[in-house]
Amino acid sequence: MFGWNTQFDYFMCRACGCLQIVTIPADLYSYYPEDYYAQDSQPESLPAGPLRQINWLRLRYRLTGRGAWAEKLTWRLGPLSRAIQRQIPYLERIPDLDRDSRILDIGCGEYSAWLASLAYCGFRNLTGADPFIKHAGFRDGIRYLCIEPRDLQGPYDLITLHHSLEHIPDQHALLRTLERLLAADGACLIRIPLVDSEAWDEYGLDWVELDAPRHLYLHSRNSLAGLAQAHGFEIFDTLCDSTAFEFAGSAQYRMGIPLMAHDSFWNGSGPFDADAMRLHSHRAQAVNAAGRCGRAAFFLRRSAA
Repeated sequence: MFGWNTQFDYFMCRACGCLQIVTIPADLYSYYPEDYYAQDSQPESLPAGPLRQINWLRLRYRLTGRGAWAEKLTWRLGPLSRAIQRQIPYLERIPDLDRDSRILDIGCGEYSAWLASLAYCGFRNLTGADPFIKHAGFRDGIRYLCIEPRDLQGPYDLITLHHSLEHIPDQHALLRTLERLLAADGACLIRIPLVDSEAWDEYGLDWVELDAPRHLYLHSRNSLAGLAQAHGFEIFDTLCDSTAFEFAGSAQYRMGIPLMAHDSFWNGSGPFDADAMRLHSHRAQAVNAAGRCGRAAFFLRRSAA
């Protein structure tokens, strides 16, 4: 990502296919500098209450089909925010959400775009937890906590980890925490990179999602299912959500260009013109359709047994 060129050893489990770092660096968090993008995002201002109410009614219509009148009355005001539309494929897989559902995002960084989009829609009970944020407190409808997951108190109706599970050293301890925090009929949404993917097969050590040494565990579908099962969870749905980033980033690494370099596509420059980026996007769509994605969202609930 930063072009430091430090080397780290990884191994792949023959039983479950999880790719994992051999030794977690003692100074792991020195690899999260000030300009690490999860700590460098800028918040958006929360709209006025009436607009949040309208957004909730429009979102509810898309999720449940209820309240078509709200959409008919408001569609002339403009389309639903793209930030909200991007969340609908995730939200529609989670049963029984309402505006007062207790929602926790673990590993939120300084600013959680996921929680912000929910606040924009009028969700009223939103918490982000991250032990490394510098600005805890209530901001833009979201309560941000500088806290380790193990120190949280539940219960929560929905717990999300958006590309944070792979950064957590003790995977089993984290799953035990999820089990403790989750309401009896709650759900977890875990988004992670997947090593059993076309991008890993093609790019190997140039795979942008490897991200050594920050990504400690690159799960396969089998390894995540086994981890979930070991702690009383079952995966009830999966959504492939690879984007052009996966292929553009990997192709660029193969060229020797770090993600944060001045000549990177990430910074609005880089080796790819608009046509090339469209091809990367088409590849992402193809691997999603084929189930060969390098990024996926897994939806977990307590096992029935």
